[in-house]
Amino acid sequence: MPSKVALLSLLFLAAACERTPAPPTALPKAIEPTVPVAAVADLPADVSAAFDQLQGRLKERLLAEISRGGPVAAIDVCKIEAPRLTAAQTTANLRVGRTSVALRNPANQPPDWAAQWVRDQGRRKVANGAKSASVLLPDGGTGYLRAIGAAPVCLACHGPRADLASEVGARLSQSYPADAAVDFAEGDLRGWFWAEKSAAAK
Repeated sequence: MPSKVALLSLLFLAAACERTPAPPTALPKAIEPTVPVAAVADLPADVSAAFDQLQGRLKERLLAEISRGGPVAAIDVCKIEAPRLTAAQTTANLRVGRTSVALRNPANQPPDWAAQWVRDQGRRKVANGAKSASVLLPDGGTGYLRAIGAAPVCLACHGPRADLASEVGARLSQSYPADAAVDFAEGDLRGWFWAEKSAAAK
């Protein structure tokens, strides 16, 4: 016969198996505004400077790689270097990113507070709407957005899908199977730079 200790152990294990597992701890929710994002004429100097630096460094690297190895080489810059260059603009008081209504890299989803704005602005021409916007965030910080236009150099990888060079289309399919960032024309709203500025930085 099983010992008394063994019987008690079996009863304990049976009871434990019947318990309903505790629900997983919820992850912190991303910041959502209590008011809609609104268009603004100007952005703070430090936010504009961060956007300018990011845009300049991305353009410099893309042009260098295009001149060296053509548009296919530029795809690797966007995939590997662009996230690093974007992260380099983040400081203790300012977090910076890029997003679009038509994503290539799924890691570039908009923050919660910017998602509705990005959807509403769609794929219009940059000239046909707001070029920058802001919103007060519930934690006392501020969210900012600035439009990114599709320049001629962008169209080798972001232009009409049917017009892309075969090697470009093949590399995009390999690197981004769910790519939606095509069929743009010069002057289209390609996407947005976004930033979250902490209340402490005001």
